[in-house]
Amino acid sequence: MSRFHLIRLATLLGLAALVLNACSGEELQHRERFYALGTLVEVTIHGQPKRTALAAADRVRRRLEDYQQRWHPAGDGELGRINRALAAGETSPAASDELLALLATGRELERLSGGLFTPAIGELIRLWGFEDDGHDGQRPDPQALEAWLSARPSLRDLREEDGRLASDHAGLRLNLGGYAKGYLIGQAVDDLRSQGIKRAVVNVGGDLLTLGEPRGRPWRIGIRHPHREGIIASLEVGADTAVFTSGDYERDFEQDGERYHHILDPRSGYPARGLSAATVIHSDPVRADAASTALMLAGPEDWPTMARRLGVRRIMLVEPDGRIHLTESMQAHLRVEQTPEAGVRSWPDP
Repeated sequence: MSRFHLIRLATLLGLAALVLNACSGEELQHRERFYALGTLVEVTIHGQPKRTALAAADRVRRRLEDYQQRWHPAGDGELGRINRALAAGETSPAASDELLALLATGRELERLSGGLFTPAIGELIRLWGFEDDGHDGQRPDPQALEAWLSARPSLRDLREEDGRLASDHAGLRLNLGGYAKGYLIGQAVDDLRSQGIKRAVVNVGGDLLTLGEPRGRPWRIGIRHPHREGIIASLEVGADTAVFTSGDYERDFEQDGERYHHILDPRSGYPARGLSAATVIHSDPVRADAASTALMLAGPEDWPTMARRLGVRRIMLVEPDGRIHLTESMQAHLRVEQTPEAGVRSWPDP
């Protein structure tokens, strides 16, 4: 899922997922691309005049830019102000109903994942240098990391009264990057729907949500290979379907000969190990966003349990050696385009 500390992408090929559909018959198709949330955004709209498509894509751009300002964890918007109040041991200004609702969703995701997925991980993200889009990352100070692990804050430590937030727990800093992108993509698609657009895809950094279908046929989506050129698999998905991928290639850095990526495990304080990428298909973009991250954290041994807890079934996982894991439900949608030497393993649905 899909994050305010995302990699900056230079080309379309940097997207984790690509929309492969070509224009069908005489139906108009427009693709508009721009940068928002620190990544490349592509809005594909079918069956609308160019002027309508341009205006709709511009509304999506302005909406995403507004949320980026409001919910950046260190910015001047409401989330930045809340984080500064929490760091000072003070009660925050009143949060918006929208943010409070998203935090309530975060509490439920934290509970379902056994605390492995948590928006209370903001200070750990900051220590690793992944909070700022303009920073490539850094290995944290060992004492600061140990202090965070000793505290290991949770959303259970966050109090809310009349919209104002407070906590007595040291190190509690909010970062919505693990699931807010799913929410924002959902809001963008709802906005397109409200304008009378019936067939579209909003793709933010390779995580996407479909609206309708192009002339009644499935959308064709290509999933980028985590460590090679080209796509590792192609998918066919229908209307109102979210496809989200988390990967160890999205944002990383190398220090003293070792590579570190941005998907941080709150148990160890270090990047997750064992998987290179996790792709989830689900009807709810927030659940797909969070689940793709949680599966990366659960790793190759525990991911089936995590998938059951989060209620996701259509899953593709890629190990560092290239081995692919597919659930039965995912196989119905997917074709492997680059078969790894390590093979493909099929799993029953969680």
